[in-house]
Amino acid sequence: MQVNNSLIAATTLMLALSAWADVSFSSSLTPMKTVPEATCFSARGEQAIALCTTELAEQKSPDAFANRAEAYGFTMQYDKAVTDYTSAIELSQPTGVMLPTYYQNRAGAYFSMKKYELAIQDYTRALDLNPKLSTDFVSRGMAYAALNKDKEAFADFDRAMEDEFAKPVTLRVRADLLLTRGEPDRAIQDYQDCLTLQPKNAYAMIGIANAYLKKNMIDSAFAQYDLALSTRPICAECLIARGDAFAKIGNQEKAIADYNAALAFPDQFIAPATKRDAEAALRKLQ
Repeated sequence: MQVNNSLIAATTLMLALSAWADVSFSSSLTPMKTVPEATCFSARGEQAIALCTTELAEQKSPDAFANRAEAYGFTMQYDKAVTDYTSAIELSQPTGVMLPTYYQNRAGAYFSMKKYELAIQDYTRALDLNPKLSTDFVSRGMAYAALNKDKEAFADFDRAMEDEFAKPVTLRVRADLLLTRGEPDRAIQDYQDCLTLQPKNAYAMIGIANAYLKKNMIDSAFAQYDLALSTRPICAECLIARGDAFAKIGNQEKAIADYNAALAFPDQFIAPATKRDAEAALRKLQ
């Protein structure tokens, strides 16, 4: 069995379609086509939890624990995710190929629980086992930043920037930190450098819009929000960011419209945490 290798990190969005068994029939000259039945590995959310629990009742394996842990993470049951990742780690061989992944994913669960010190410890373990996990430098940097350890955070971002694969996300995350630290101009430069590498990165466009808003460049800000949405029309985060901006300038009607538009997306197109944030923002305005 394989293990889904995605992170539960705060910057990572886990959007996937649930796989359900289906059968289609055609003429006798055409072979019957089937959609593979959902498994502990392929399912998502509550379905995955149930399937993995059944599998674990028959045989306990690191893969099944890790897959159920990811399902718990998707449903924001992070404490249960940590417990299952811990079981996966304990059942793994010290040189197991998936062990770094289990540590990095448990770190992501700790991060979501705001247990940043524990997240840093696990990201460090993952990097010790596999120094090529360059995105773990980004994630660990975010954990350091959450603890206001900016020196360590920027050092990790510098390490991540050495890998061309990790460079776009590193630029965007570093820009986010610069913006929260009151440096919108430096943030804009990083966002623009990210767009040079990934011209259709809607999240970098949102970042530039937020920076313009911080500089009180209202028209420029909303032009960027609109550009992000035209680049990626199915983007709940884009709508919520623009809704937040409307709320900040006192346009309650348009803010509510954007939040409602984001919440109208089917569940497979909006992460649970994003949906929760939109619902909370909407409640404040109603």
